[in-house]
Amino acid sequence: MHYFEFLADNFKDVQVVSFNIFFHGQSELKEDHLDHHNLKAIFDLVIENESINHFSVIGYSLGGKFALNLVNYYPEKIDQVILIAAEGIKAHNFYNLTCRIWLLRRLYKTSIEHPNWFFNLAHFLRRIRVFSPSMIKFIELQMGEKEQREMAYNTWAKFRYVFPNQGRLKNNFHDFNIDLIVMIGERDRIIKPDVGNYFIQKMGKGEFRVLPMTHDIFRKDYLQILMKELEHII
Repeated sequence: MHYFEFLADNFKDVQVVSFNIFFHGQSELKEDHLDHHNLKAIFDLVIENESINHFSVIGYSLGGKFALNLVNYYPEKIDQVILIAAEGIKAHNFYNLTCRIWLLRRLYKTSIEHPNWFFNLAHFLRRIRVFSPSMIKFIELQMGEKEQREMAYNTWAKFRYVFPNQGRLKNNFHDFNIDLIVMIGERDRIIKPDVGNYFIQKMGKGEFRVLPMTHDIFRKDYLQILMKELEHII
């Protein structure tokens, strides 16, 4: 949540409410998985406690999935949505299938303690073109240490039921006249620029910006680029 403190530092006339997603901070998810009912209940409490009537949403990477769910939960309250290298803008059939099969989730969980078989499987899937080279690099980066593997498993398995409904999103963006801006780095190997363009076309509205950066937007030099973009939006 501290990554977004730069917004509060630079935009003095706005209130910034930022979150650690489960497994990325000190919040504990005790249930087997997160569902829309529980997720909305969490945001209901935040909106009530902070006395929020209207707001804009910024979602980065995995946070994009949660930002888009807010559009479906509270379309009448949202003025603007800014997605930065965001997940949730395109459904992945391979992910949707595997994360709902108990046996595959169980196999994935064994990779926390015994990762070699998982890396071998990932490279096999790359050879048969199920995984791209960039996906392999991402897996190696995200699953190098045990703690990273635990977080990767939890976000993969326990967020399996909170993918935002795309049809409802499109209706809400149009019916409630919500502004949509999508930003992706031109050298992003995780969320590629063509995915952003796909989402804009599917929603039938929005502005797509390709920025000179990679997926790691919180580098100091990248934050300067991002700030210039946000100054014209917020």
